[in-house]
Amino acid sequence: MFNFPRTLRKYSIAAASTMLILAALPPGAAHAIDLVPCGNPDYLLVEFHMGIEDPGVRRYCFKNKGVHRMHPSAGSHWWIDKISTGINRIMLHDKNGDRLIFEARHIITFPNRPPAVEAIEIL
Repeated sequence: MFNFPRTLRKYSIAAASTMLILAALPPGAAHAIDLVPCGNPDYLLVEFHMGIEDPGVRRYCFKNKGVHRMHPSAGSHWWIDKISTGINRIMLHDKNGDRLIFEARHIITFPNRPPAVEAIEIL
């Protein structure tokens, strides 16, 4: 058996343990985006409506990296009216397959042709 110095042995064990933990994690694991109460300007704010049959504007706020999939209810779509990115860089995934990226500290409005969005992601 090899006779490693004590310090080298300690670092070898730590490195091997780290490798085992990293190998156990699935690649590209999703982060946990959180739905939070609105009010903090650092959060991502999304204002949207469901369609002609339900024109009322709704507001959701999010923090932390991750993806929030917007599941439309029976035949409705989520149409984005306004986004305030807060301190977040974000990506919109629209129904047509387009990906729109917006940088932090921007407010974007869609007054005439709001995109139909299926997911919003904090990068």
